[in-house]
Amino acid sequence: MQLAVLPIMPLATLPLPPPMPAVSPAAAAIAAQIMARQQQQLAAATAAASAASATAPAAHASQAVPASCPCCRGNCERDSREILSGRGAAHGSEEAAGKISVVCIGDSITAGVGASEAGCTYPAQLQKLLGDRYLVTNLGACGAAMQRASDLPYRKRLQWQAAQNVRADIVVVMLGTNDARPPNWNGANRALQYEADYKALVDVMRAGNKDPVVHMVVPPPFYGHNDVPGSRVATINVAVKHVVNEILPVLIPRIAPVIGTAGPPISAFDALGGRALSRAELFDDGCHPNDKGYLHLAHAILHGLGLEAVPPEARHDPVPAPGAEPFTVPRVVAQQPQQQQQQQQR
Repeated sequence: MQLAVLPIMPLATLPLPPPMPAVSPAAAAIAAQIMARQQQQLAAATAAASAASATAPAAHASQAVPASCPCCRGNCERDSREILSGRGAAHGSEEAAGKISVVCIGDSITAGVGASEAGCTYPAQLQKLLGDRYLVTNLGACGAAMQRASDLPYRKRLQWQAAQNVRADIVVVMLGTNDARPPNWNGANRALQYEADYKALVDVMRAGNKDPVVHMVVPPPFYGHNDVPGSRVATINVAVKHVVNEILPVLIPRIAPVIGTAGPPISAFDALGGRALSRAELFDDGCHPNDKGYLHLAHAILHGLGLEAVPPEARHDPVPAPGAEPFTVPRVVAQQPQQQQQQQQR
C-alpha cells in the first residue's frame, strides 16, 4: 500500500504543550508503590508462564517469553497468543488471504476494559463495521505505556511480540494514557522521550511489514478514575488529567509529521468529549469507555481511517448507530502560521 506522508513542518510553528503542574511527594510515593506492585505481579506471572511453557512444546518460536497480564489475568493477550501459536487468522492462514489487515496497538482502552463482552471492544466493533474484506487484530495491552522507561512499557508485553509477527496493512496506535501516570511523566524531557519511543515503535512495525499505513490516535479524555475529592487518588488524577487532556492533544499532532503518518492523528479525544469533558455518559469509571463509548470510538477510528462501514445487512453481527445525535469526528490538524493569522483576523 502507498503510504501518504505529511510534509515535515518546523516544530516552532506548532504550539508547545503546557507545563505540567507539580505533583506532591505523597502522591508520587503512592503512585510509585502502585507501579512497583504491578511490576511484581507481572514478573511473577511471567515466571509462572515461563515455567509452564518449559514443560510443553512451543508452538511458535516467538512464544518463548509468554506473560500474563496483571490487570486482566491475560484476557487482553488472547489475540497475541493466537498469533504467536500460528493459529491466528492474521498470521497467514487461509482465512486471512486477500483481506486487509488492521492491527490495533494500544493499552487497556484498546484491549477493551470496561466493555461488557469481547464483542464490544473498539477493535471488535471496528471489525463488524468494516466487514469481511478486513481483518482487525486487537493487540491492546492493559497498563501499557509508550515510553520504554515507564513502569509497564508496551515493548515488554506479549502483544509487542505478536505485533512483530503479524502481517499489517494498516497500523492504528493509541498509547499515552498510562504514560501520564506519575512518575512516568515527571519532567519536560518526557515529551521528547515519548516522541523518540513512538518513532522507534512505528519504525519497527514498518520494518516488519511492506509499507503499512500508520495512524496515530489521540487517546480519549481522562475524566478522573475513582476520583474522590481531597483523596490522594484525586491528587494523582490531577497530574494524569493534565497530561491526557492538555499535553497529549497538543504533543501528538506536533510529532506526527516527524514520525510520518498517513495524515493528521485521529482524535478519539474530541470524539469522546474533549477538553469540555462533555460525554461523561460514555465512561463508567472515568478512564475506560463503556459499550456505548467503545462504539463511538470504533466509529471515530473508522472515519479517521477514511473508510466506510459496510451496509448493516452485510454484517454478520450488526452494530447499532452510535446515537440519535449526528456523529462527527474532528481530526486534529496542525495549522500553519498563515492559517492562525487568518483565524485571528476573523
